[in-house]
Amino acid sequence: MPATLLPDQEGLKKSLHELNALPDGWLIGIDKNKRMTFQKGPTDSPLYIHPTLGDLPKPWILRFCGSKAPRYFNLETSETTTKNPRHDKRILRKADESRKAQGLGESSCFVRVSKTIPLSEYKREDVKSYDIRHNYHIVKILDDPNSKNKVGAFNGGVFVVKHKITKLLSVEKRFKEKDIHFTKDEVHMLHRLRHASISFFTAGFVTPDLKRASVYVEFCDRGSLENLIKAFGTKRLHASSDAEKPEVPERFIWHAFAGLCDGLAYLMGGRTYLSSDVTDYDSAPGWVPILHRDMKPDNVLIRSRGTVGTKRYFYCVLSDFGLACEDRPPGHPREDRGQKYRGKCGTKPYWASELLYDPYPKIPYPDLLSPEKPELNPEYYYFPNQQKHTAKSDLWALGAMMYNLVDCGPLSRNGVLEVHASTHILYDEKPPNISWDTYQEGTISHKTLDISKLKLNKPYTSFLSDAIKLATRELHKRPDPISMVMALKGLMNNSGFINHIPKGHEHEQLPSWATRVHDYHSLPPIDPKLFPEN
Repeated sequence: MPATLLPDQEGLKKSLHELNALPDGWLIGIDKNKRMTFQKGPTDSPLYIHPTLGDLPKPWILRFCGSKAPRYFNLETSETTTKNPRHDKRILRKADESRKAQGLGESSCFVRVSKTIPLSEYKREDVKSYDIRHNYHIVKILDDPNSKNKVGAFNGGVFVVKHKITKLLSVEKRFKEKDIHFTKDEVHMLHRLRHASISFFTAGFVTPDLKRASVYVEFCDRGSLENLIKAFGTKRLHASSDAEKPEVPERFIWHAFAGLCDGLAYLMGGRTYLSSDVTDYDSAPGWVPILHRDMKPDNVLIRSRGTVGTKRYFYCVLSDFGLACEDRPPGHPREDRGQKYRGKCGTKPYWASELLYDPYPKIPYPDLLSPEKPELNPEYYYFPNQQKHTAKSDLWALGAMMYNLVDCGPLSRNGVLEVHASTHILYDEKPPNISWDTYQEGTISHKTLDISKLKLNKPYTSFLSDAIKLATRELHKRPDPISMVMALKGLMNNSGFINHIPKGHEHEQLPSWATRVHDYHSLPPIDPKLFPEN
């Protein structure tokens, strides 16, 4: 399809939010029928599919409509509008009916657009007992199962996939055959979790012979909290003066803190507690609490809101439940084995203070030990003082993440300034006679998480400082996530940052460089034969 690139690209992007949502470097063109096209560079092939937002629902296209400039155009009725038809309830209902007629479940076409239907009431497909990978194209590799540098210990690859019919993106996590007998619980756990701050299940399967399994969750298009922290840290590292060092808006930190804390409260109690009209804080009847056990910025994903161009902050979504378990009481027949024996798991810089040795584990550690005789040094295998992961340790990790949003670096490591998403670790104070692993498992490695002591251009409120201190206090003084939500509502109200960005506060928006913008809808399918079936 021949297309001509249009002049005044920046002006065009301001004319319609659809165009302003293009990734950096993408150009806008027009074909002979005045239909808008997108291309990655001047010499690349033009596309009708938006690289970030994907296809428009039929019969809508994006068209240049004379003096009206770019508009959404209905090929059947010639109607034009500036409102995104992806979010028109009538169109969504019609599309849903069409998908059901093709045998597709609701979960495969799930889009969070309804303001009237609670997330807890969304229906979804059951976990299948047969392989459904043929329904998807792989478009991006996130964790390559063929690489020696895989991120996940138990997964058989993580991919961004596109449904062949709905064209919607999901993230597929595959499981290794040898691990499916215990990792299959993650599939069923995600299937029952329904909270706006928790990664949403779209599909999944586990074959009866336990040879193949995958879970599919919503695709979060703006990267992770770790990416955001590092983006601010990088800008600060290269700033020419302290005055030019950017800081994460306090309003966004409250937004992330409250939403994610309510997500943890949901894992604990089975319901949301953040709404101002909640007056009781009991758990949902019959709910079995869940521990995440791997809270860290890389496991908090960032997702755009349904309405393109909205001034509201992105959603922060807790993901990766690979280490999660039900929080059963001691002695229960279904008590998690790791919890029972207080075995170490998770990401060391985000272990709560009670999970650390004081000042650090004893040596030898670990290569002089016999794996068959762990009693030679139990400090290699187990948390200290009969401690184990709890809802309170998940909350501590959340508080540490919020500290990192305030103190996003750079930090000094061996005298060199670096960017990390763990600025609460004292990288420059490791004793020379111990390893990094040993150091990170000790209380000696952690700062006191007091943001009031940080040198900032514009200090954050004392209420945010109090909230972070409360979430990271010693175990016996630290609230659980449900109680923390109660405290956060009062602290937020006192801080004045209770609402989304009001008019006249555009300076509180996140800068465009702080989050990622993908072009995955423009990518060709990757040959599935490159990844042998598990």
